[in-house]
Amino acid sequence: MDLPEDLLERLQQRARENRLTIREVVLAAIEREVERGEFREHLASRPATDPGVKAARLIGEERGRRDGGGD
Repeated sequence: MDLPEDLLERLQQRARENRLTIREVVLAAIEREVERGEFREHLASRPATDPGVKAARLIGEERGRRDGGGD
């Protein structure tokens, strides 16, 4: 595989640091990227969640309970 010199050097460094071959580093990176794509697809297939209340309001209420109600 023809790689740019700077990328090859980074791969070699990562491989040395982790006591892996360049092949192992590349395969792990590809696997992570594939899993990331699968996770995004999974999230996109889930129905949207609407709590009915703005998150900022919920956080404010919780902070109020925590800061003012701890007596």
